[in-house]
Amino acid sequence: MGNGLALQETKMNLFKLTVTTPVKQVFDAEVESVVAPGMDGQFGVLAHHAHMIAPIQSGVFVVRGPEGEKLIAACNGFFEVKPEGCVLTVESASVVSNRSEAEDFLEAEQIQKDLLSSILQKRTK
Repeated sequence: MGNGLALQETKMNLFKLTVTTPVKQVFDAEVESVVAPGMDGQFGVLAHHAHMIAPIQSGVFVVRGPEGEKLIAACNGFFEVKPEGCVLTVESASVVSNRSEAEDFLEAEQIQKDLLSSILQKRTK
């Protein structure tokens, strides 16, 4: 009987996190916590957090859930906390294995963005 109560308490401390880009859904799972790179520094979210919408900068999201910790590298967007869960809407994102892989992803995305910007500037001259 004690295990059922512990399972129910654990379930109450989970919330849904969805990470989406204009192209695809990158992540969708029940999680325990998220640490996000906000514009003014990192912030954390747990279950039952107050509703909010926050702009985020490119960086690494640390997601903790029943299966352990996951890292998500994401580029610029918004993080919304709602009663039914959290939605991270970003330009691009990838679930990565470690911080080095996250840095590589973010650097490649920045290079691609800079290159596109340069091409567009040349076309408008």
